[in-house]
Amino acid sequence: MKKLFSREIKIGLAFVVACVLLVYGVNFLSGINLFTSTNSYFATFESLDGLVVSNDVMVRGYKVGQVRTVTYDFTKEKPFFIEISVNEDISLPRGTVMSMENDGLLGGKFINLKLGNSSVFCNKGDTLPSEIAAGLMDELATIVPQISGIASKLDSTLASVNTLITSPEVKNSLVSIEGSAANLRATTATLNVMMNKDVPLILADINTITNDLKHVSEDLKQTDFQELFAQINATIANINRASAKFNSTDNAIGLLINDRQLYDQLNTTVQSANTLLLDLQQYPKRYVHFSLFGGKKEKEK
Repeated sequence: MKKLFSREIKIGLAFVVACVLLVYGVNFLSGINLFTSTNSYFATFESLDGLVVSNDVMVRGYKVGQVRTVTYDFTKEKPFFIEISVNEDISLPRGTVMSMENDGLLGGKFINLKLGNSSVFCNKGDTLPSEIAAGLMDELATIVPQISGIASKLDSTLASVNTLITSPEVKNSLVSIEGSAANLRATTATLNVMMNKDVPLILADINTITNDLKHVSEDLKQTDFQELFAQINATIANINRASAKFNSTDNAIGLLINDRQLYDQLNTTVQSANTLLLDLQQYPKRYVHFSLFGGKKEKEK
C-alpha cells in the first residue's frame, strides 16, 4: 500500500509539473509573462485585418502589453471585441485611443495606444475608443489615381517635347548654337592669348605710370606752394598796375591809347608822310638838285 501511494504521488507530481511547464511555455511563446501584473482594457473594431491574439500593444514604439483575447458578435455593427493586457505600471489617460496599425510591409498588425491629454486616468476594464489606421495598400490606392494622372500628363509632355525636338526650328537653333559655341571658343582662345601677352604689358605700363605719378606726387609734396602763390600774386599785381597805366593819361602809353586828339594828329601825320613819300617817288627832282658840272639848275615844271 505504501509502495502504491508513493508511485501515485510521483505520477501526480510529474503531471502537475508538466502542466505548469506547458502553460508557462505556451504563454512564454505567446509573449505572456505570468509573473507580471497587467491591467485589461477593451475595444471594438469593424474588422481585424489579420490582428490575432498575442500581437503587440505599443505606446510610442515601446511594447507595453499584448492582445489577450479576440471575440466576435456579428449581430453588432462592430462585431470584434478585443481585450488587451497592459503592464500595471502604465496608466492610460482619459481620451486614449486604441489604434490598429500595420506592423511593417508584411501586413502584420499591432495595437498602438494614442495617449490622451486628460489628467484623469482610465480604470482597468474600461472600453477605449478605437480606430483603424490606413494601411500601405490603402495609401497606394489613393496614390495610384494621382500617379495615373501624372503619367498621362507626362506622356503628353513627352510628345510635346518630341515634337519640339524634331521641329526644323530647333535644328536651326542647334546649328546656330553650335556656331555660337565655335565663335565663343575662338573668342576664348583670343582672350587667352591677350591675357598671356597683352595684359602683362598693359600691367607693366600701368605700373610705370603709377610710379611716375608717385614721383610727381613726391615732387608736388616738395614744391613750396606758398612761394609759388606769392609769385603768382606778384605777377597779377604787376599786370594790374600795367593795366591801370594803360587806362591812365599820365604816361606816354596811356596818352597814345586814351587821347583821341593825339591819335588823330598822329594819323594825320602818318597820312602826310605817306603823301610826301608818294610825291617823292614820283618827282624826286623837286627835292634833290645835283649837277656834275655845276651848271644852272633847271627849273622843274
